[in-house]
Amino acid sequence: MAKQQFFTDTMWPPSLDQVKMYFSQKGMNDKEAEHFFQCYQLRQWRTKKGEMIKRWKNAAHGWIFSAIKTQPWLFNKNIH
Repeated sequence: MAKQQFFTDTMWPPSLDQVKMYFSQKGMNDKEAEHFFQCYQLRQWRTKKGEMIKRWKNAAHGWIFSAIKTQPWLFNKNIH
């Protein structure tokens, strides 16, 4: 019997749709999600130190936090 594959937040790389959904849930727009996705695609889902990203949602959380801090108008307050 073949092992079942379960999809968790640690599965990577995520699809652009998964990233857009996560960003939307956090009050961010699709453009910011696409920017995050393209940036990490270019990096091959590695940190600045060259280590593989194990949990893309953690990286996305940091990205969103930084975006809200520097560009608060990107955040949709109606969601929260």
